[in-house]
Amino acid sequence: MATTEAFNFGPVPAAPRLNGADIGFMMVAAALVFFMIPGLCLHFSGVSKRDFTLTLVRLPLITTGVVGCVWYMWGYALAFSPAVFNAAELHGVSWYGGDTKANAYIDVAARPVGIQGPNPLVLTGPKIPEMVYVFYQGMFACFTASLVSGGAAGKTRAGRYILFITLWTTLVYCPVARWTWHPLGWSKLRGAMDFAGGTAVHVCSGSSVAALAAVSQFDAANWRTTVVFRRRTVKIDVKTWKVWRWLSIEKQTSPDHVELSTNSLGTGYNANGHARAPGPQNSVQRPRARVDRGELSLPYSINHMVLGTALLWVGWFGFNGGSALGANLRAVSACLATQAAACAGGTIGLLVHWGLGGLDKKVSTRPDTLTHIPSIQEFCDGVIAGLVAVTPAAGYVPVTYAPVFGIIGAIICKILRMIMYYLLPADKLAIFAVHAGGGATGMLLTAFFANDATTGLDGYSRLTDKTMGARFRDQALDIIACLFYSFTMTFAIRVVMKSVEVVIGAGRPARNDRFDHYPDTYEAMPQFQRRKPLEEAGREFLSEAPSPVTLLPEQSMAMGNKKTLIRITWDLPLLFQVPEDAFETKFPPKEPDEVADDH
Repeated sequence: MATTEAFNFGPVPAAPRLNGADIGFMMVAAALVFFMIPGLCLHFSGVSKRDFTLTLVRLPLITTGVVGCVWYMWGYALAFSPAVFNAAELHGVSWYGGDTKANAYIDVAARPVGIQGPNPLVLTGPKIPEMVYVFYQGMFACFTASLVSGGAAGKTRAGRYILFITLWTTLVYCPVARWTWHPLGWSKLRGAMDFAGGTAVHVCSGSSVAALAAVSQFDAANWRTTVVFRRRTVKIDVKTWKVWRWLSIEKQTSPDHVELSTNSLGTGYNANGHARAPGPQNSVQRPRARVDRGELSLPYSINHMVLGTALLWVGWFGFNGGSALGANLRAVSACLATQAAACAGGTIGLLVHWGLGGLDKKVSTRPDTLTHIPSIQEFCDGVIAGLVAVTPAAGYVPVTYAPVFGIIGAIICKILRMIMYYLLPADKLAIFAVHAGGGATGMLLTAFFANDATTGLDGYSRLTDKTMGARFRDQALDIIACLFYSFTMTFAIRVVMKSVEVVIGAGRPARNDRFDHYPDTYEAMPQFQRRKPLEEAGREFLSEAPSPVTLLPEQSMAMGNKKTLIRITWDLPLLFQVPEDAFETKFPPKEPDEVADDH
């Protein structure tokens, strides 16, 4: 049965001889992509605050299980099955899949899946079984959703998060993945170049996290936002989009004559901050109005962050190299470009912080005295930025230009992190700045550095015959569409869910993160370190080992009888330790006279 769909369903004969090397390579690449998810667990938990460490260790892995079920039941069908409507009626563009034969992998077997060549309706290239393609793309879906989970920590409860990530995968990721990678997707037909997910993975997840952060900020401020200008503060009611209050910063200070007054005629200040009456209570100048952006905290565990970055670095070779869908020279070039960009990004991130550390003291998570010392944290951030930036370009640009992506990506992400600290403070992990900013940077740079010789290393792929300006326009259009669609849909999903919570009376606060209230949490808690607020020497957050017999209040309530068990277990060695002066205390030495009397 003839059809114009590139991914055929039905009685399509399998390739007589499948390439075992391609199949083995793709299976290893898919496993490496999955290997990145534990890397996210460690990286997110390492750079986060202590309050969210346990949640971020578990949330990406929980997300993988939920999204894997969604991908199995209907996700793959929406993203890559034949279109619901006839493609000819939509001028050759396929927006959504909907073939029920792809649900639950019913009709996913050994049919060959080729790579798009110059003609989007003609399949060329190595033939890999569709079941391998399903497996590989499923890992991409799980990894993208795991990135979003980093921005959802502390913003919703466990059950509501599972519902949210299910809706997000269905309504946000699947459509974006289809227009990016399906041969009949509108972005693919226009000639946009996204080798391994600059938009479908990084821009999509980053903009979704930005939407979650925006909803969290609006909700915390009762859906009012504050914009600070040089001399005045404007508060806007988001519900009505009207100016709610216009405050002069200078009026927030007490009048000059209050210091000369000895009368106590008032109680201080009114609710609006203005002085009610002169008196001693008004003699202290009020601080100027400002927007509280929250206190920064040190990363919880540098070891977790470094190990997580290393796991991500290793897995990224399967992430980019496997996008060639075969064991060929293009895959080798993509892996080599990935390594070069990561090294360049990490090095430039380290040098920028080392040489210009004083410029980011306001957003640095380390003491000011350490801003001119090489930072492993900044190195890891630069590595991640370089990997993200080279993702859409790994199979299109020569390896010679790969370090450019790492250098520019690390610098752009560093600048965006400094800006987003003020504009998007609820994004504690800077996912929008690193992933959306790095992905967009890589997409735009691909338009200038894409090379037909590198693209054709697999033996069949070719670049579209367009000018550099036309390619830049297609890349920018793809970025804008993904950014707008992902942000809008994620924002709408969260607003609708919160509206339903209000209607049914379930709109209780999230209390930071409900994933920490698992039974195994309390057995893991004693390994955490308590932190002093400030030492006499002025050093912040010095750590001390917890007392083995002292439990936190919430542990005592939750553990019940386990408290006694732990006390007995930990105090047992003390029973066999005899103090040196025990016998001297219980059996004091006799005086000389007493010794003589005994004889």
